[in-house]
Amino acid sequence: MKRFVPRPTYANVVSTICLFLLLGSATAFAAGLGRGSVGTKQLKRGAVTSAKVKDGSLQERDLKAGTVLSKAQADARYLGGTLTVIAEIGEVPKEGFAGKAVQCPAGFQAVGGGVSAVNVNNGVVAESSPMYGEKSALAETAGQHGPATGWFGEIKSVKEAVSKGSKVTVICSPIG
Repeated sequence: MKRFVPRPTYANVVSTICLFLLLGSATAFAAGLGRGSVGTKQLKRGAVTSAKVKDGSLQERDLKAGTVLSKAQADARYLGGTLTVIAEIGEVPKEGFAGKAVQCPAGFQAVGGGVSAVNVNNGVVAESSPMYGEKSALAETAGQHGPATGWFGEIKSVKEAVSKGSKVTVICSPIG
């Protein structure tokens, strides 16, 4: 009995040669790209996601303007737009009073405040209260009123004049 030995056909030989040529040229093409050869023109929109970017590899200059918030903007966003307004009371005369009213900007309401007295040995906080319009809470008559609009602080000197540096602070939050 005669044994059957398969012989390569013309189609098998040509397809095998083409396969080796194709694989060899693809490898050569990929090796020829080199480092940094793929740029922004080759990337599709949305192809680079945060998961694909190495932590710490991007700097602010690499991002679109306005993408990175300043510390103040980030704090305001975290605090829901809350801001602080501070004003200096000024010098308090010997055995006298000096006060300051601090208002929130339009569209904001007072949610807190206070007085920081400099040279506490010579002065005391005489008043620290929210304001409703132009009146402090202590001057406001009982009844209905809208949100607090600012803060009033007053210092009384005890023995001698109190130098400048005492401040009134109001914490303002957006209305609504």
